[in-house]
Amino acid sequence: MARFHHSEIADLGRQLVFSPAAVRLEQVNRAERLACLVEPGRTYPYEFVCYQITGYRPRGKAIGNLPGKTLREDIVRLVEQLSATLEIRVSEVGEPVLLIAGSAKRFNGPRKARLPAPSTTPMSSSVWIMATWPETTMWSRNTWKA
Repeated sequence: MARFHHSEIADLGRQLVFSPAAVRLEQVNRAERLACLVEPGRTYPYEFVCYQITGYRPRGKAIGNLPGKTLREDIVRLVEQLSATLEIRVSEVGEPVLLIAGSAKRFNGPRKARLPAPSTTPMSSSVWIMATWPETTMWSRNTWKA
């Protein structure tokens, strides 16, 4: 698994894995929304990030600010980590999901894996579309953000 840039986000991920599945799914959705909001040129306090993902505002000493560029990468890793713990089928997602075959066709790329029919495909981080280029992280279930 890829390493996190910020130990605070790695610690948060380790804690969130113990949440009930329904809560984790909501946290994944909240983290996805946050990743779309994070701007690479800005910094964000950890407390803001934690609240946006969990709905909980940490108390105590402020941890500090996290640079947007590396924070966005860590949020993507967090989404991958949490989604890998969810045993949910594509048919249960309730919104469009682009599988490997569909993404290869849509983006004119190679298809490296053959997946079973969508109704029997377990959803995990490999089902979501994510690509990282220098200076840009684009990922989504349905929205692409540069």
